Amino acid sequence: MYDVVVAAANALMRRGVVSVLEGERDLRVLAEVGSPAEVMSAVARHEPDVLVLDAGMRKEDDTLLPALRQEFSGTAILILVDHSYDDCLVRHFLEGTDGVRLSDEAADRLQDCCVSALRGSARGCVPKSAAPDDLVRAIRTVLGGEIAAGPWIEALLGQAGSPHGAHVEALPQISGREFEVIELVARGHSNKRIAKRLGLSEQTVKNHLTHVMQKLQVDSRLELALYALRRRLVPLAVKSDEA
Repeated sequence: MYDVVVAAANALMRRGVVSVLEGERDLRVLAEVGSPAEVMSAVARHEPDVLVLDAGMRKEDDTLLPALRQEFSGTAILILVDHSYDDCLVRHFLEGTDGVRLSDEAADRLQDCCVSALRGSARGCVPKSAAPDDLVRAIRTVLGGEIAAGPWIEALLGQAGSPHGAHVEALPQISGREFEVIELVARGHSNKRIAKRLGLSEQTVKNHLTHVMQKLQVDSRLELALYALRRRLVPLAVKSDEA
């Protein structure tokens, strides 16, 4: 039997999570709490195997995750986030793109991104819109010592060997140069920077992009980056590096 504590400010959401877990014979909810202070108290009292934590708690108290990891390393933390895995990728992609300034609202939501939570010591993240089975599966995944997240997030965080990772689909013929262009697009580079990096003209870069987007049947640079990262066509780094 595995013990779980559920933490969310919204009582209806707490009840929903608890109701899902009550249907699992090997999962036992010992407490449900609604504030960061109650989280620390409940985890100290029950020492659960898993803490299901609403991302809003992390925003309310940015010391919560570090404190939990330092004092209760035996509890795996699963974060409930407001966005999909692809939304998270889009935010990180835009953050690293030349000339793009995120709005205050977008920057604020980026702090709750799965990647940020996982780097902050959580073991997994699940969109609040996920199906009940997905929540249960994520809990079992972190109980097994694995990262529970979308495939591209797992790979980005060094979990390429995870059994939950994506596989590379059969692809159209893509040249080595086209792969280079795809990788730099996925890193957030502009055509000008790609041209400088590869020693090409901007028009040649545009031609490569046009051809590869036609081959992969995507309509924009962002869709191309999503396609490449989700299918591991390139090293999974979404922030722009130096030219």
